[in-house]
Amino acid sequence: MTAKHVVVHGGVQGVGFRWFAREEAARLGITGWIRNRDDGTVEAVEGAHGWIVGVQWHPEDTAGNDPQQQGIFHAFVAASRQAVSSP
Repeated sequence: MTAKHVVVHGGVQGVGFRWFAREEAARLGITGWIRNRDDGTVEAVEGAHGWIVGVQWHPEDTAGNDPQQQGIFHAFVAASRQAVSSP
């Protein structure tokens, strides 16, 4: 199974969204977790089998001109691809 990481924006807190998502996931046999975040979004990860790495990075203002940030990102992507393709 491939893990899925989702951040849902909009009016998703205080309206039963997490409850609904948990119920629907249970009905479909999907494992993982879901939580409210401080910024008003809801974060969910599907797929509790194997390892899962979540990264939150906000490069909006800095990454375009910062070779160190670009290098970290490219190294992370390369390592993730290698881990996924290894038996």
